Amino acid sequence: MLGEDVDEELGQWGAALGYMAGPAGRSGSSNGLLAALLDATLSSTTEDPSPVLDAAVNGTPAAPDNDTLCQLEPDCAAALAFRETSRFVVQRILVPILTVIGVTGNMATTVVLSRPRMRSSTNTYLCALAVSDLLYLCFILTLSFKHYPGMDQERHSRYWYYLPYGHWLTDATSSSSIWLTVSFTVERYIAVCHPLRGKVLCTEARARRVTLLVVVACLLATATTPYEWRITQTEDGLMDMVSSDFGKHPTYHSVFYWFSSVMFVLLPVVLLAIFNSFLVMAVHRSRRQRNRMTQVDQCDSNQRQENRITVTLIAVVVLFMVCQTPTAAMLLYTVFRGGQPGETENNVRLALGNIFNFMAAVHSACNFLLYCALSDKYRRTFVLTFVPQRCRRGRLAAQPSSRTAVSSTATNYTSVALHSSFSRGASMHEALNGHHPHAHGPLKWQPSVQSEATL
Repeated sequence: MLGEDVDEELGQWGAALGYMAGPAGRSGSSNGLLAALLDATLSSTTEDPSPVLDAAVNGTPAAPDNDTLCQLEPDCAAALAFRETSRFVVQRILVPILTVIGVTGNMATTVVLSRPRMRSSTNTYLCALAVSDLLYLCFILTLSFKHYPGMDQERHSRYWYYLPYGHWLTDATSSSSIWLTVSFTVERYIAVCHPLRGKVLCTEARARRVTLLVVVACLLATATTPYEWRITQTEDGLMDMVSSDFGKHPTYHSVFYWFSSVMFVLLPVVLLAIFNSFLVMAVHRSRRQRNRMTQVDQCDSNQRQENRITVTLIAVVVLFMVCQTPTAAMLLYTVFRGGQPGETENNVRLALGNIFNFMAAVHSACNFLLYCALSDKYRRTFVLTFVPQRCRRGRLAAQPSSRTAVSSTATNYTSVALHSSFSRGASMHEALNGHHPHAHGPLKWQPSVQSEATL
């Protein structure tokens, strides 16, 4: 799909040769030859100029590739340099670093959210999102290997035959992350704005079923991706992956890209914008009501915890929309533009595809940082899981104060018991005289309200 850094043969080298020879060159004059040699010399490229020279001197086409054609036009040469620079920086420097950070963070998130004290319907979606993001980062790392020197050799043929399926799995995990984000946003909207229905609909069992449905649907929706590519091998034994006849079929190209644009771009973005707006208004309304209250009770504490969870999920959605919007815009541009792009435009689109895909990878790697920054319970569970020694030292340091508190409580209990024994006779006397000590009704034990929020 987007950002696939695969060069297409455009069949325009004949027209480029006409440009190279120039009006004078086509009439047999030597000025066209000098102009061609000057253009080739001034072009900022390291490619072998022999095909260009052969075509200029002998007048026979040498079938130059797209990169050779770009030597002849300044705009195309700049676009080619932009493509190569973005490919090197993104694919060979940033993607490996981001993958290490993201895989580590998502593994930690999976472990933390799987703890018994963290189990909830919302955390079921977040745990599945962490697994999907982890797989997505691993797959894009494997796709970046083809840009390393020597990877086009025949000894790496197994890797090249894996690439079409690697593209499929990358698209499937990316699509799963998108719809899992939509799922927990809708679930959070129901829990916050319709709490009575949330008690019935927002359950862990339902969250697991929805997660399974999302993953299977995304795998099936992108199952045609491997058939869009075919592996070729040159006479020198170099491997490459190009578009297949099925992938270039006009009907398939139009239908699949429209389907992808609607299902994985337009519809998710619209749903996230709508439900996120409702969540933001709900949090704002809750805070405004709390500011008007004069007393803070347990229910207010529960409401603050619910708001904190909602704010965390809103931050996840905002990060998603910031990182995915450029990719969505590029996909929509590709669909609405139509036709075959020129070489300059193609190089610019491939360079931007590298950058925008990197932004999507940033979203997959940074959810862990949002959880750590916005969720107190996540941080406590993380420390308890991975740094238990720190928690043990904290408990040992708190033991002296605990003993003091226990002794103070025992003293207070003794005084209350003595007071009760002294007053028992007076109470019985008052009861016999018709004066019940609990004239206004017996005292009742009020259990504390526990919050079901976890993140």
